[in-house]
Amino acid sequence: SQLGCHVSVTPKLNITSFGLGLCVKEDDEGKRWSNIPVGVVIKSGYEDENGRMAMVALPHGGLVLEVTTKGSEEELHKKQNDTVILKGRCTVQHFVSIDGFCGWNSHHNVQVPWKIDDAIDSFPSMTDKEEMERAIRLAGYSAIVLNSAATRQKLPRGGYGLIGTCNDSLALVEMAMWGQTNIYPLLSIGKYCTYLVREAKRCVSRFEEEKRDAFMINDMKSIHKALLSLPNDLVAVPKHSGDAVRRMLHCMPPSMPFDFMDETKEVLESIQI
Repeated sequence: SQLGCHVSVTPKLNITSFGLGLCVKEDDEGKRWSNIPVGVVIKSGYEDENGRMAMVALPHGGLVLEVTTKGSEEELHKKQNDTVILKGRCTVQHFVSIDGFCGWNSHHNVQVPWKIDDAIDSFPSMTDKEEMERAIRLAGYSAIVLNSAATRQKLPRGGYGLIGTCNDSLALVEMAMWGQTNIYPLLSIGKYCTYLVREAKRCVSRFEEEKRDAFMINDMKSIHKALLSLPNDLVAVPKHSGDAVRRMLHCMPPSMPFDFMDETKEVLESIQI
């Protein structure tokens, strides 16, 4: 902000397309290609008393860091501490990507016909400096744990789909930050979750041996604790239905672009186990 910029950090999600690389030629010369949107809908395993199933269109989630310049062109082009500020906007997003790397990626979303709403804020946007710094730090520590565990265990594709997906990596940061996550579904697989817990424990020990600052050690402990507390949605468990329903409703876009969503909302609001 001292350089004339506005910074915000927000956990965001939206219904994703799995057709990023699926395209067709629009002409014989192959100069123009069109992307084919592919949404994926899953059964949650939760039904109402009439046997109607709650269905979920899979979202993509990530921690979004946005930097935008503020002020007039003339003000922005003045040198401030030998730094020239250019008018513009930069957004990056932290998540574990399908290539298996957990870290900061381009905040690029494919244009699809069902993207009517803005992305859903999983938690309110952060603008407080200390809160943003902690969220970014927790994201970095989560990446250390996820990438290290996948490398140590020699997991294919960096463990994507085994240690979780983009949503699981965002949920980990949320749980460490706020003690709760609003993301659904979380799909990490049991024994691979154990690898993450052990890796986080190693990181805590390493931080303590290296005599890192107390706030760093405490934040890595928060990652370890969060891994032990995260819900899992591979199996619909009656005991956890209340939290699962809450998260499914939170992740539903206001416009409800698919027909099944109206019925799913009714089902979720009526479920009592």
